[in-house]
Amino acid sequence: LSTRHFIGSVLAFNAGVEFGQIAVVLAAALLIAPWLRSAPALERIRFWGALINLLLASVWLLQRLA
Repeated sequence: LSTRHFIGSVLAFNAGVEFGQIAVVLAAALLIAPWLRSAPALERIRFWGALINLLLASVWLLQRLA
């Protein structure tokens, strides 16, 4: 990596990563949008989303404490 273009390269890389993440989130939102119209489905998505979030956060915490 050239020291002359280091900052520009890092910023361009980070911008690409962020745009990729936005594209994934938008694609996922478009895929689940039809299910969000019913209340039971929305509750299931909230429950499982919260459970997955809890499990991932617990693993992350245990990794840092170990």
